[in-house]
Amino acid sequence: MTGRAVVVSGPSGAGKGTLLKHLLARHPDRLRLSVSATTRSPRPGEVDGRDYYFLDRETFDRWREEGRFLEWAEYAGNGYGTPREPVEQAIAAGYTVILEIDVQGARQVARTYPEATQIFIAPPSRAVLTERLRQRGTDEEGAIARRLAQAEQELAAQGEFGRVIVNDRLEVAIERLEAALLGRVWRGATDIYGEDWRGVDLQGQSLGGLRAIRADLRWAEGQGVDLSGSDLRAADLRAGDWREANLSAACLARARLEGADLRGANLTDAILTNARYDRRTQFPEGFAYTKSGAIGPGSQLNGARLNTGDLRGADLQGASLLGAYLGGADLTGADLRGAKLSQADLRQAHLTGANLAGARLNGVNWAGADVRGANWQDAILETLEDMAGADFGEARNLPSAIRDLWLRQEAIALDTWNPFTRRTTRESILKEQP
Repeated sequence: MTGRAVVVSGPSGAGKGTLLKHLLARHPDRLRLSVSATTRSPRPGEVDGRDYYFLDRETFDRWREEGRFLEWAEYAGNGYGTPREPVEQAIAAGYTVILEIDVQGARQVARTYPEATQIFIAPPSRAVLTERLRQRGTDEEGAIARRLAQAEQELAAQGEFGRVIVNDRLEVAIERLEAALLGRVWRGATDIYGEDWRGVDLQGQSLGGLRAIRADLRWAEGQGVDLSGSDLRAADLRAGDWREANLSAACLARARLEGADLRGANLTDAILTNARYDRRTQFPEGFAYTKSGAIGPGSQLNGARLNTGDLRGADLQGASLLGAYLGGADLTGADLRGAKLSQADLRQAHLTGANLAGARLNGVNWAGADVRGANWQDAILETLEDMAGADFGEARNLPSAIRDLWLRQEAIALDTWNPFTRRTTRESILKEQP
């Protein structure tokens, strides 16, 4: 098996070293970090060939002239470079060889070894980068200012890299870099039901009719891929790059699309019923995603049948769910601010911690629902169909008019036990609110 070379670059403080430390320890049989050569003298404890190849100036200059470095530079009067031969030997042995170098070095490698994969590690923001550099406690303010000035130049160059990984959450960044380093590229399968293909490279592939039900395709590189007519039911496409992809007549029912980039994609006749999107999802210009049957901010789901649906943490701000069937649905922590839920069926639904601020809730059937800890600020609830057995305990920002409406209901409704919390509706209402 032949390996490959991967350049990993990015500004100081982006977290390159931390990410690579985790992955080198996790995959010692597949990953190797390239060893640089230098003309500086060894420091105590440094071993030739492990920490650096220590060369005299004459040898270093000769290697440079002979093209034996993939990249080289001068720092503080000393020469530094990545020898070509050890990298190529490790690649021939099947290793993925990582070159952790700066942007200038990455540009050289792009010329001397164009087949190398180029990855840029970016901080989530300049403010976070500044904070990370200060938290190190190893540099004075002057040195930090110089590093930040250098970082500005390097961040401006990230468009030169084939893949950019934003290191905002360590575990996510590790997974994305792992997928890139291990070269999860398409193998020509036609059925990947439930398989883990995180970070897979699908760019430009012809995969029409692919069966990918429940497949994990998070962070996939799917620019220009042809997935027309494919079955992607309940597939996880979160944070993937699907620009210009052909998804015509594809079934994306219940797929996860949060954070996905679908700009320019062909969604003609695609089925998006109950697919999940959020504010970060980018749809093709002019695509009527709010009326597609997908679930997300502003979605039009009047009368939708979402019984027992898993909508935990769903972003449904401003959604229209008039008369929707949500019996038994899990809406724990859902954002329903400003949503229209009048006449909706919420029997035995879970709305623990849901945000109902400004929601329209007239005529809702709450029977047996668990609504503990919900935020009721400015919610509109003047009539209800049923509330027997509902648990409204620990309500936040509950308007007194709503509380009074509940307590005016018949005793048979107020004294019914909730099947989940094992207390009556009356007890939950009278319980001291936070």
